[in-house]
Amino acid sequence: DDSLPNIKTTFRKLDQTLEATIRKEDRHHPVRLKDYSPWLTEFSANKLNVELEIPGQYDGQSKPLPQYHVKISGFSPEVTVMSSNKKPIKITILGMDTKEYPFLIKFGEDIRQDQRIEQLFGLMNHIFSVDMICSNRRFEIMTYQVIPLTSALGMIQWKSNTESLDAFLGRSANKTYQQDLSKSRNDYHLWISRPRLNQGDAYGLAAQEYHADKVIPKFRELANRFPKHILRQALWDLSINTENFIALKNNFLKTYATMCVCHWILGIGDRHLCNSKICLNSGKVLGIDFGHAFGTGTQILPIPELVPVRLTPHITALMEPFGERGQFKVYMVHCMRALRDNYRILLATMNVFIQEPSFDWLEHSRLLDEENDTPEATWYPQIKIEQARRKLQGEGSTRIMVEELEANNTLKYKDAYVNLVKNIRTVGRFEEMNNLSVEEQIDCLIDHSTDENLLGRMYAGWTPWM
Repeated sequence: DDSLPNIKTTFRKLDQTLEATIRKEDRHHPVRLKDYSPWLTEFSANKLNVELEIPGQYDGQSKPLPQYHVKISGFSPEVTVMSSNKKPIKITILGMDTKEYPFLIKFGEDIRQDQRIEQLFGLMNHIFSVDMICSNRRFEIMTYQVIPLTSALGMIQWKSNTESLDAFLGRSANKTYQQDLSKSRNDYHLWISRPRLNQGDAYGLAAQEYHADKVIPKFRELANRFPKHILRQALWDLSINTENFIALKNNFLKTYATMCVCHWILGIGDRHLCNSKICLNSGKVLGIDFGHAFGTGTQILPIPELVPVRLTPHITALMEPFGERGQFKVYMVHCMRALRDNYRILLATMNVFIQEPSFDWLEHSRLLDEENDTPEATWYPQIKIEQARRKLQGEGSTRIMVEELEANNTLKYKDAYVNLVKNIRTVGRFEEMNNLSVEEQIDCLIDHSTDENLLGRMYAGWTPWM
């Protein structure tokens, strides 16, 4: 048929157009707001004679005064489609005060968990503010506003002038940093993968068969591909003088130590290089995306996370000459002591997870117990809040993680992973992993997080050697 070549040509052009559009979005090129919402594009508070507040101005800390809240004037005509899996959209709201307020619109996810975690962070910041030691040292965990609109749609405050840890490390590296990083992940994947095995089974078999004598040299070889002081150099490049560098470094270590403690209490996982951001003005660290919280990174994922917080070689190199046992540990001890002294108020606030479990929590309870999949099931949140209580009363990180691994009913090589965690060096120092002092608990947490035999078995996308 003569029309067949024309049809093929048409489809080829359509395919090329679609591919070009996808590439354009992946490069974060802006697109028009009217492509998504013509009504928002034409919105004008003056023309419509309406007053709409910019979201996120209610913090629950004091009586609201809406008469002083900033109102929406309009919307920027351009938006940015992000490159992550569900393509969230960054929009900019124009305020009556002539300022711009950027937000990230996420759809297809229940962000109520993120909102509640941010509220818990706010409570932790209040605890730090009334604790004399933490207040004098100005401890805080950086937060942002999360506004759920439905169970599958929400808005997240966009923190301007921040950069992911991944991009920040690339500042001081050579031009091939991203290619080198990708190559290291591919090499690690080839080293751990097995023919005709899926990723979960390949990692599980490695947990069972690969001895530490094989894992640790490979881990160190990957880490040595990148300059040891790459993070220090990135902070130095951001500084205008030595005094500024010392301030940026101190801000980074203080906020990172605070974040590590708070994240571990809430069991927050999935701390890959893009889920931590650095404020370019101050050097402070901001954690984002809490889809895996309360231990689900270990208990749910087919390749379980084996370390409680991210203390990888290039981060701990910034802590020299005293290392992670120096000032960084002191920061963690102060934060943990303040939270443990106020554990009752934290646990009371966490009860909202039991009273109103999010979709993710109900789904996790269904996966972990097929016989108890009713919406009224509250056993899963109760267990998670109980684990948080034990952490706040001196339980060690290894015992909690062993419990989470043993509860992972879909994990084929469960025993191998459990043995790895049970046999790290910290277990010999603390025979009983409960009722630890604050200093012992932080020692356990640091030992656990820096264990090279565990880091060398983490998922390649987590990039544990960086």
